[in-house]
Amino acid sequence: MRFTRKILYKTVKENRITVEGLNSFDIYFFSVKARNSHGEFSRESEKLYVATAETKRQKDKRMAWWREARFGMFVHWGPYSALGGHYTGPTFLQTNEKHPWIEADGMIKDYYSCYRPEWVSSDGSIKTDPTTGKPYKRGQYAEWIMFAAQIPRDEYLKRAKEDFKAEKFDAKEWVRMAKEAGMKYIVITSKHHDGIALLNTPVGHTIFKDTDIRRDILKELVNEARKAGLKIGFYYSQALDWNNPGGMGWIPQNDAPNREASYADKAKYTDEIVIPHLHTIINDYKVDLIWWDMGASSAPEFKYRMMKAIKNIPGTERLIFNDRMEDKLTGDFKTPEQSIPDMPSNGDGTDWETCMTLNDNWGYAAHDIRWKTTEDVLQKLIDITSKGGNYLLNIGPKADGTFPAESINCLEEVGSWMKVNSEAIYGTIPSPFVSQLDWGRATRKEVDGKQFLYLHVFTQYWPKDGKLLVPDFGSGIKRAYLLIDAKKTSLPIDKMGDNHIFSLPLDAPDKISTTIVVETL
Repeated sequence: MRFTRKILYKTVKENRITVEGLNSFDIYFFSVKARNSHGEFSRESEKLYVATAETKRQKDKRMAWWREARFGMFVHWGPYSALGGHYTGPTFLQTNEKHPWIEADGMIKDYYSCYRPEWVSSDGSIKTDPTTGKPYKRGQYAEWIMFAAQIPRDEYLKRAKEDFKAEKFDAKEWVRMAKEAGMKYIVITSKHHDGIALLNTPVGHTIFKDTDIRRDILKELVNEARKAGLKIGFYYSQALDWNNPGGMGWIPQNDAPNREASYADKAKYTDEIVIPHLHTIINDYKVDLIWWDMGASSAPEFKYRMMKAIKNIPGTERLIFNDRMEDKLTGDFKTPEQSIPDMPSNGDGTDWETCMTLNDNWGYAAHDIRWKTTEDVLQKLIDITSKGGNYLLNIGPKADGTFPAESINCLEEVGSWMKVNSEAIYGTIPSPFVSQLDWGRATRKEVDGKQFLYLHVFTQYWPKDGKLLVPDFGSGIKRAYLLIDAKKTSLPIDKMGDNHIFSLPLDAPDKISTTIVVETL
């Protein structure tokens, strides 16, 4: 059956139907009626939404820069940053054992999104609360504070206007730090769940409407990223929205997590807030990637409207989307959060990206002291890359637009390592080893027709006798050398059964991970 019109009618006896003539990389909906032997029809089914595929060649071309990048910066920044993960003030919460911060007068006192510093031991573990005999409990993420502390909208908007100033925001400096850390793209929250967009648009709640900021922060960041050769993506919370009427999902004024707006309000929100925002994101900011979030709260029809609106904008076939629309309409890559998927050491053949915080929060939390070490960050980057994934590392700037000192220090140290070792990260494909390596990870790639295998030896597993056992990987070895060695001095290699024995210096050249380059035959 060939599709030639906008409306198609077809009677079929089979339980499946093939439709030809559809555009590639487009979105359609179908509905079905069933007729019995007496010629009587059933009610029409709900609409079934489907996205047609592009060719493998088309997708490979579209995904090329993202697969090459491997490392990006995530930025959670908005009015919630002004609260810094701590709130005292009016609330809709009621006093009970789940909300120990509530005072008798209905005010919430000293709500923290993070573990209080005095609850954290020197090794980063959480101390035991003597009143319960259990570890202390933290609040929700800092960027969720409007919902978690049930802050009334008027109060939240008041705090946003008073305290979110961005007076020290410097897009050029943000981009410089990302680039020098070895990151190839930046994804920033254009609208988080609080519904106050950073977008320069008259539609809905924005920092232009609700604060005294008059700079187009996102445009400045886009322009500086372009100058530096970085790709740019916008995070957009398309479902949860706690300030714009009709926002689908949880409503802060109701202490009921499953409370949702009416169908009519959802439709209005989709058509009058989300879709105009998407036009602004694509036409005015010309982003490379859209990073959805919380798609489960919107029905298939509204997801269809959003994606169809995007597909109707010329040039959007170049865009990349994550999978958080949460259905078959979109999803170029999977997005495990705060974790590295359990998969074979040589990957699972899919595109995926781990997003992860540097401490315990996405948005800025002034009292959060549980920072990841540079060693942890880099070894996670290597692990993720070895399995074919990307690493999107989050920064939560302060309300004034500056990065926390701990974030800056980590980025600088990561950058120092990347200056030497980025060759073994960018554009690589997964490890050839099916089983996990005892001493680290491996990546590989082809350069000018030559095949390279990169062995990442973590310093804590550096062989004390200088002898590194490398399992057979199905290719011969031309030579091997340390990437940190500018002279590329060949390393001695012996065979022991099916294994290779590399002779290395007794001391690891790098304090975190040393890369061995293996030129294969």
